[in-house]
Amino acid sequence: MMPAHCQQAFLSTIALILIANGCAAGGKPAPVDCPISDPSFGSRDDGSGRVEVLFKNDAGYPVDSFWVDGGRKEQQWEQILPGGTLKRNSFPGHGFRIRQVETGITLLEYRVGAGTSSEVRVSIQGCAAADAQELTGGDWELDPEEVAATRRLVHDQEASCLPANKSALWSCVRKMPPGTEHLPKERFGFQADDHIASHRECKITRSIGDTSDDDYSKLTNRLKIKRVSSGPGYLKMSLPNELTAVLSDWASHHADYWENAQSGRGWQSTEAIGGCYSNTHKFPFALLNLDSFADVKDQIIKHVQKVLEWWTNRPLVHTSTYGMRVYRRDAMLINHADRGDTHIASAVIQVFQECDEDGGWPLEVVGEDGIIREVYLQPGEMVLYEGARLLHGRPMRFKGKYFGNIFSHFKPQQPKAKDDL
Repeated sequence: MMPAHCQQAFLSTIALILIANGCAAGGKPAPVDCPISDPSFGSRDDGSGRVEVLFKNDAGYPVDSFWVDGGRKEQQWEQILPGGTLKRNSFPGHGFRIRQVETGITLLEYRVGAGTSSEVRVSIQGCAAADAQELTGGDWELDPEEVAATRRLVHDQEASCLPANKSALWSCVRKMPPGTEHLPKERFGFQADDHIASHRECKITRSIGDTSDDDYSKLTNRLKIKRVSSGPGYLKMSLPNELTAVLSDWASHHADYWENAQSGRGWQSTEAIGGCYSNTHKFPFALLNLDSFADVKDQIIKHVQKVLEWWTNRPLVHTSTYGMRVYRRDAMLINHADRGDTHIASAVIQVFQECDEDGGWPLEVVGEDGIIREVYLQPGEMVLYEGARLLHGRPMRFKGKYFGNIFSHFKPQQPKAKDDL
C-alpha cells in the first residue's frame, strides 16, 4: 500500500495538472479560454537535477510542441498526435510551449518547477478558440494515384543476388552476418596505396584498414536524430521510366568529360572531400555539377521529394541535391553519418556504371541492429535512407572504370510560429 505522505504528494501532483488545464475534479475538461503567449516566456536556470517530462495530448487534435530557449525562441519542434505522448528530458526552469497545428493557437505554456520530482506528467487540453477550428490537415497531402504509382516502383527487398560471381549485374540487398563483412580486408577501407601518412587530415584521424568513422558519426550523435520512416531505415526501388531516360541521356551526352578528359559545362575533374572520409587525395572523385543543369536538377527534386514524403509520411523541405559524382577505380568512402540538420531523409540515385564483371559496388547501410546490408543498384534505381541516423558508405574499393551517383537530401518541414488568434 502507498504510504500516506506519498499518497498526498501523488494527489497534489494530479490536482495541479487538472487545475492547470481547467479540469473539474472527477469530470471532463471545462471550457476555458485559450492562454495568450507570454512574450517574456523562456527557459531559465531554476536549479539542477534532470527531470523527465511526459506530455500527453488530450486535446483531440494534433499539436506542435516546442522547447523555448533562454532567448525566448521556439526550438526542438515535435508533433504529438491525438492521444499520443512525448517524453522530454529537461531541467528545473526550462519552458515548453504547445500550439495547435495549422492555427498556431497556444494551448499551454509549461515551466518545469524548482523542486519537481524526477518524473512529471503533463496533460495537454484543448481550449475554446482551438476547439472551434476546423483543421484541414494542412496544405500537404498524399495524392492516392501518386502513392499507387510509387508503390509499384518498390523492389522486393529480399530478392536474391544473382547471377553468382557477376555482381556488376546485381540488383538486390545482401545481408552480411557478423564476421562475413569487409572480407578480404585488402578490398575495404584505407589501404597502403592511399598513403594516409602524407595527408594532413588522414594521418591524424585514420589508420590502414579503417572502414568507418567513429568521431562525428559515433552512436551517441546518431541516436539524437529522430527516425522518420518505419522499417529498417532504407528502401530500394526504381525510378520512373521517364526520369531514367532523362538521366541516361544527360549522362551519355557528357560522357566525353570522364572518358576522354574533355572539359565543359559543369565539369570538375577532381572533387575533394574534407574530413578524410574517402581516399580522394589519391583516387579523386569527379563531379558533373547539377547546378549547371537546372532543368535536370528540378526533375530530380520534384520526384524524390514526392517519394520521400510518401516514405516518411510527412511534408519535407529540400536541402540539397548534389552530383553527379563520378567515381573511378579504387575509390572508396568509409561508413559515416550525414548532417543531422539537413540530411534526415535522402536518396542515392544510380545513373550509370562501368564495373568489372564481379565489381558490383554496393552502398552499405548499417542497420540499428549493427548488421551491414549491401545495397546493389543498377542504373535507373535508387535507395532511400535515413543518412543522419544510420551509418552508410562505400568502403569496398571500386573495381571498374566509372560509376555515377546523384544524392538528394531533405528534412522534415517545421511549422512557423503564428500569432495567437
